Amino acid sequence: MPAVVPIHQITHEGISSAALFGTLTALEGGGYIFIGDDNRSALLESLPWFLQDMRPQGYIGRAFCHAHSDKLGLCNSLSEWSDDDVIYALSMFGEDSPGNLIVGNVAWQQFLTSNQEIRLSADGLIDYYDSMVDTAVLGAVPGSAGAGEHPKFIARHIEVDNVRNVIVKFSPLLDGSTVAVRWKDLLIAEHLALETLKAYGLDVPQTRIIISGKRCYFESERFDRVGLKGRIATVSFDAIDNAFIGSHRTWAASANVLRSNGMIDRDCEEQIRLVELFGRCIANTDMHFGNLSFYWVAPSSHSERFRLAPLYDMLPMFYAPEKSAVVHRVFNLPLVTEYGKAGELAYSFWNRVSTHENVSDTFKEIAIANAGLLRRALS
Repeated sequence: MPAVVPIHQITHEGISSAALFGTLTALEGGGYIFIGDDNRSALLESLPWFLQDMRPQGYIGRAFCHAHSDKLGLCNSLSEWSDDDVIYALSMFGEDSPGNLIVGNVAWQQFLTSNQEIRLSADGLIDYYDSMVDTAVLGAVPGSAGAGEHPKFIARHIEVDNVRNVIVKFSPLLDGSTVAVRWKDLLIAEHLALETLKAYGLDVPQTRIIISGKRCYFESERFDRVGLKGRIATVSFDAIDNAFIGSHRTWAASANVLRSNGMIDRDCEEQIRLVELFGRCIANTDMHFGNLSFYWVAPSSHSERFRLAPLYDMLPMFYAPEKSAVVHRVFNLPLVTEYGKAGELAYSFWNRVSTHENVSDTFKEIAIANAGLLRRALS
């Protein structure tokens, strides 16, 4: 890895307004010095907080490792990668990492010359997704180094002259097994949860469910991408909390600290509280800090400001299969003094699930029961 690595920043407009964000210098014995484009410098023990989300992780991160570790001369286990290994990997193959930063000149040149969009019809899209999964299951589609454990891939295609940058989750083969059916139900539930929040006025990505003869796909627009080359600066709650709070208690508790420190406004804090309670009321047991993100802008002063990015990964994970089996579980509402609007939205969500034509009868019964719990709690 070079001793000094440039970090490039891309804006909404793409290449035409790209600029140097700063440089990262690796120190002998460990640690880094970051010097921003405004000549501000910082001595760091590990990767800067704004690069943490670029670290390969989750399902796609493992595919990234599988595709590139041998070429890089790195261990084929991500858990063994040091910070220097991460920077080296990103500088060579990280041109499509989350957010709007690109590490190193090799990855930057790959971004400049990349042209991966595919023009597809509706039928062609289904065939394309089926083929992408066939390859992804074998571990050969690196995509970007996005987080998250659910099987997924990254795609960019042109649909009716509209460039679509998407993240696509997929079910197991729809072979009639209870596990495959349950994952189909959960992907549909994720779409319906976001549609419920959207109807209330919260910002969510454009999503849709696509069911082929093989699988169910949950397609979500990437909120860190614009067109062919434009990008938007984003950062996960996980990276923010690690850098500025260090508690990782609840979304609401950390949001309160951020507002007290002037890093988010009161509306943002209230939205986070609402979404967190909504998630608890729809049996989302996977609301870790990587499942909430923010937009941010490199500051001209010495303080950071964030605003909530579109919501994602909101689904009733309480009902996810356990390894290779669907386990019967009884859901109880969270014990709170007031369910308020979050409870009303959760009631609407469960009703949507219970009437969706592609949801299984078994999961519809679960939805009906949970809607009943909320109806009684709200009355």
